[in-house]
Amino acid sequence: MKNANQTRLVFVREEYLDMLRLAEPKVSTKKRPYVFLAVKIAEQFYCIPLTSQTNNVRQKKGRSKRPNTFTMTISGPKGNEIAVLLFGNMVPVSESLIDTCVINSEMLKDEWIFIRKNLDSIVEKAQKVYRSRTEGKNDFANLWCCDFKKLEALLSEWLQDNHSEVQDAITEANEIASSKRETKAYKNADEMIRDILKGR
Repeated sequence: MKNANQTRLVFVREEYLDMLRLAEPKVSTKKRPYVFLAVKIAEQFYCIPLTSQTNNVRQKKGRSKRPNTFTMTISGPKGNEIAVLLFGNMVPVSESLIDTCVINSEMLKDEWIFIRKNLDSIVEKAQKVYRSRTEGKNDFANLWCCDFKKLEALLSEWLQDNHSEVQDAITEANEIASSKRETKAYKNADEMIRDILKGR
């Protein structure tokens, strides 16, 4: 599984998603915190939203089925639909904008088992959807998918606007590291910086 070390279930900072929604209405709506699957497309991390509103649930509510071209159904251990990956609604992120989701429910465990088993296919489909939208030649993709290039430009603007805050956090992280007072055991510098930024 060549992509196994680059993917995980995450939450995305809501204020960042709010900013994206102002420019791109296809970004998943703010009705509840979404769990996302973080994958790498080329050199950019993208987060694919997971929804528990399966096609069966939608049909019971009288809503149309989502196109298979831009989604993937996640099946549980009994072969039943338990969630759907929404590739058309994925968003670009940086490490500073995501937090790892703790897998603390049976449904999340079942979703993660499916994802691990099908990870290469998931990443390949994400890449295919990305190409379909960014090459601009697929009217169906233009209708159903976020404008990924626009979102990438917005991510760059976000990171530029927050650059000074990040630099302050790096300085503070270095001061913590150089002093020998007790602190949380971080796995990496990014994790420490995220904690410092949240505390501001």
